[in-house]
Amino acid sequence: MITIDRAQITASGKMTLGDLIQQLPAMTGGNVNPQVNNGGGTGASTVNLRGLGSNRTLVLVNGRRLMSKDPNAIPAEAIDRIEVLPTGASATYGSDAIGGVVNFILRKDYQGAQFSASVGESDRGDGDQSGYSFTFGQTTDKGSIMAGINYSKQDGVSAAERPFSVNAVSISGDTAFVGGSSSTPVGRIQLPASLAGQFGCNQVSLNPGGNSQVVSTANYHCYAAATDAYNYASINMDMTPQEHTGGFVTGEYHLNDDVSAYLDAIYQKTSSSFQLAPAVFGTDTTGATIDQNNAFNPFGVAFNAGTGNQFRSRLLAAGPRMASVGRTEAQINTGFRGSFTLADQSWNWDVGFNYGHSSTVTTSGGLVDQTALYTGPSTLNADGTATCPAGVSPVLCQFNPFDTNSANSKAAIQAALVNAPSNVYDIEKTYHAGINGGLFNLPAGTVQLALGAEYRKDYEHAIPAPQLQIDNTTGTCILGSQCISAAQGGYSTKSVYGEVFVPVLSNLPGVKSLNVTIGDRYSKLSKFGTNNSLKLAVEWKPIDDLLLRGTMAEVFRAPKVSSSPTISELYGSGSSAPLIGSDPCDGYTGAPAGSSLALACQNVPTDGSFRDTFVQSRTQAATVVQGAAIAGFPIKPEQGKSYDFGLRLQPVLGAGPVHHGRPVAGQPQ
Repeated sequence: MITIDRAQITASGKMTLGDLIQQLPAMTGGNVNPQVNNGGGTGASTVNLRGLGSNRTLVLVNGRRLMSKDPNAIPAEAIDRIEVLPTGASATYGSDAIGGVVNFILRKDYQGAQFSASVGESDRGDGDQSGYSFTFGQTTDKGSIMAGINYSKQDGVSAAERPFSVNAVSISGDTAFVGGSSSTPVGRIQLPASLAGQFGCNQVSLNPGGNSQVVSTANYHCYAAATDAYNYASINMDMTPQEHTGGFVTGEYHLNDDVSAYLDAIYQKTSSSFQLAPAVFGTDTTGATIDQNNAFNPFGVAFNAGTGNQFRSRLLAAGPRMASVGRTEAQINTGFRGSFTLADQSWNWDVGFNYGHSSTVTTSGGLVDQTALYTGPSTLNADGTATCPAGVSPVLCQFNPFDTNSANSKAAIQAALVNAPSNVYDIEKTYHAGINGGLFNLPAGTVQLALGAEYRKDYEHAIPAPQLQIDNTTGTCILGSQCISAAQGGYSTKSVYGEVFVPVLSNLPGVKSLNVTIGDRYSKLSKFGTNNSLKLAVEWKPIDDLLLRGTMAEVFRAPKVSSSPTISELYGSGSSAPLIGSDPCDGYTGAPAGSSLALACQNVPTDGSFRDTFVQSRTQAATVVQGAAIAGFPIKPEQGKSYDFGLRLQPVLGAGPVHHGRPVAGQPQ
């Protein structure tokens, strides 16, 4: 176990706990934080132990689940220490603890008041940040209370302000060049076969100042990624702006010598934003179509996904895509705990209720209602304008998809701009009860037992703006970006667990201590059946300075409902895809039945004619990423086994003793 104490937290100077916790060596792989613009920008940070994914790391506050898993929601002033357990711990803590557990322990018995402030900026004179906090506490014989308020602000930093991020770098073979997206302001148009011979290529872009109405080499040129790709990087943010305001209360009241009531409450409000390159427009990116008889279509064919004739463009006149995110989170854990003596052994018990709630409102701007941009049949006038059918806006009628930078196209794009809000609500309720204490004494120490039970309900409700509602058949939405589905749902989990700690040997030659821990948790999930997770851990200290340990644990993770600020694995939907570099089905002529290639290419012609156009053009494919409940797929929990081995060498200096503690299953530390 790794422990970060109060002194280390203060000395770090970090304004948020996310910045601090992500510096640990155990935090590997991809992590979201305010420096992530595309896919982040919400002011939240993720915790990813051992590179297994943030959804496989369990985050606790005083031993109880933090619904949002966002460490930035916890005021740093409230924390006494942070305990990091980088081993599989499903037997002790249940779902999500595949990579390990991070437990934030709140301060208690604080007496006094404290005000702190911090300000700073980057060495480039930007990225200003400031933070303020006020904390006070009172402790008496009847109990204690501690409360505080905090505020922090971080200004954004544009990617254009740093040489390492100002350009999008593309790679072709062994050559790297300043490139970017093939959805480019000059267009990327697939030529009909009748015109391809004229250019010696099948994809063209508009020349600077060219007349899009005349298809000739004087107005169009063969698309070349090295010169035509759009450099989207400079529009992005290296640091997204964010603002946090929050508070906390933690307290305990002694009802008598053996029973206490307790309350831990955290509230955080976050305002943040992110910025991306202007919206894309195209047949394979947003489902756009261009009628063969559109006034501005000089190519003589219709462009749409059905015909296979494709085009791509970027709507610069719309300005950057951006979103403002307002997020509120509240977490309350309250209950009763106490102690008693049984057969000369001390026992502790805890009964309580843990409630988490978050609301994320995302207002997207810079998006274009692509159904409003008219590309249907129209008539070209002598003055270069178009006449459209009755009912079509005269401004939107003048949109030229092959020259989106013309004055009339810019006016149409501006008229079609829309701001769209979407809401995501998450709720988690947990009723918990636990007891732990000594069973009997052995020569090496006391055998200890922990038992407990939990009942947890998870629920999520997503409400997108109508223009962001995804069409699952095309993977697109009216605004062509940031598409999600309207969905809601949840499930419940019932769990019982037990863990026994056995001190086997101590104070023998070569065995200063030898301890064994055996644990088990049985869970019944309303939509996914049952799960049983076992754990066996051994700790051996041959000498005072050296501790050897190993753990074998069965682990599991249920599909998530609550994964704010994004929609979850059960009820989620969106459109995204990585760059495809190769396709094993290219040139497919058949394979043995049942082989992996035959299964992968079962709907591909076997005459060798298939070619993946996304591979050929080195562009992103538009795909639909759906939650299991939306797709109708019977998803099941993840299950596995975790084997962890390690050692700790800690020479004892000076005369004072060194104490090594261990957590008790399910109990706040």
